[in-house]
Amino acid sequence: MTAETPALKRVLGRVVAVTCIPRAVFRRLLADPAPVRSKQRWSDDELRQLRRESFDHLNRLLSGTATTLDAEALRAWRNRSPAHEAAFQSVLRLRHQIRFAVSWPDDEDL
Repeated sequence: MTAETPALKRVLGRVVAVTCIPRAVFRRLLADPAPVRSKQRWSDDELRQLRRESFDHLNRLLSGTATTLDAEALRAWRNRSPAHEAAFQSVLRLRHQIRFAVSWPDDEDL
């Protein structure tokens, strides 16, 4: 875990005061992700969970109510490991495919 600087303590204090989110949540977001990077193999269940987390992050960002903290949380999450980044890229591809399919004209219109 990273040491809390006075500036970080002020930010954490303000965020906690405004949102009533426990400090521990933000400490985990700001913690050094190096231990996760060392993981080489992921089970299918773990990869499915990463994709679900990716959807959660993307939906939050596209909700219209996202904050800079949400964007920073996603950035930190994506940087945790190559598997996290791959899961996010997979979700982005799926979103693009869905948007393309929805915009495609019906066969009757051709």
